[in-house]
Amino acid sequence: MFWQIVTFHYAARTSPAERNAFESTIDDLPSRIPSMLQVHVGPDESNSESTVYISNFEDREGFETYLDHPAHQPVGVEAERICAHIDRILTART
Repeated sequence: MFWQIVTFHYAARTSPAERNAFESTIDDLPSRIPSMLQVHVGPDESNSESTVYISNFEDREGFETYLDHPAHQPVGVEAERICAHIDRILTART
C-alpha cells in the first residue's frame, strides 16, 4: 500500500464556499481515477484554516498514475490558487 497525506493551509482570502467546493472535488477523485483506492478529506483538528487529505493506492505506480491523470491536474492548479502553503507526506508499507 502507498499513502499520500496532504495538508492544505488555506490563504486568508479563501472563502468557505471555495473550500467546500475544493474538498468536494477531492472527495470525488476515486470515482474518476481508477488507481485511487480511497480518499479521506476533513478538517485539520489542530488548525481550523486547514484541510487534511489522505489517499491510498495499491503501490507507488498507482500513485504516479494518479499524479498524471487529467482529473488530478485541475486539483493541483486550484490548490495553488487557494492555499498559502501545502504540506505533503508520502509513505509505503509492503
